[in-house]
Amino acid sequence: MSILLVEPLVKQHNHLFLSLVELPMVVPYKRDKLYEANNKDFFKKIVRIDLFRKSIFRSDSQVVLFLSSELQFLVLFCLLRLRRKKVYFICHEPRLWFGGGSNYLRAIVNLFLMRVASRVLVFDEALASKSARYDKISLWTTAKKNVSLNRSKRILSFGSETPNKNISSLDLSWNKYGFQLVRAGRTTTRFASTDVTVYNSFISDTEKDKLYRSSCVSIFPYDKIAQSMVLLEAMSYGHIIILNGSNQAWLTLHELSFVFVYDADIVEALVQIKALSDDEFIQLRKKSLEYFDKINGQEIFKVLSNIG
Repeated sequence: MSILLVEPLVKQHNHLFLSLVELPMVVPYKRDKLYEANNKDFFKKIVRIDLFRKSIFRSDSQVVLFLSSELQFLVLFCLLRLRRKKVYFICHEPRLWFGGGSNYLRAIVNLFLMRVASRVLVFDEALASKSARYDKISLWTTAKKNVSLNRSKRILSFGSETPNKNISSLDLSWNKYGFQLVRAGRTTTRFASTDVTVYNSFISDTEKDKLYRSSCVSIFPYDKIAQSMVLLEAMSYGHIIILNGSNQAWLTLHELSFVFVYDADIVEALVQIKALSDDEFIQLRKKSLEYFDKINGQEIFKVLSNIG
């Protein structure tokens, strides 16, 4: 049985599409236009009708797989279910009841799509256990080749800014502690510090690879966020990780040797990392790569191969 795989409208979710598109049972459906981020071009994304007027209704595929949530899917999922098609939906963030109106709206959309879909693929084991229609999967990305485990002054903050990511807390004097911050991705924060280099735009895969390779530490000042592709990508480059201790979803990471957690001030972590010898620093980067190899999961391939 073939699976019609629908490309997400948002470029930052396209890694899933590109990873799955080579599967033998998959028939890819490429969208007419892609947009840079969740919080960009909202109304343009709502009125896009390419899915309604093209092959998604003429396709022989009895299973349709969606990789992200969109407002227009509220109608589309229902129509597909009425046509007796199976709708599979990968829910990135099922718990978005924080961080402003846009997150509330996404939470409502996600909740509805999870109820209507035939099966829902989630990243949360506790959530997956609540329904027979839910399957637990893990984030995954490609293992990076020729990663140089050097020590540099560059710390990377990557990804589009949202209220729960607490990006404004990164505006500090990094050079005082021996570091330089690179902030890459759509950003609304205006940094006063001259120790911060800002790339306020969508970052292509080629540019992203260069940023990760030229940095050695990734920082996540997030107050609340459950799963993060960026966190997994940072480990795939052997980055040392700095986490905000208030993010309770990542408590299992707090005891890892290459993870530095701060409670009140980012400086707590910077002082500890600066005190590492070069040998200790490189060993922690190796630990990061080892952990990535351990958790980089591909359960979704098993789920899809059992569709019949």
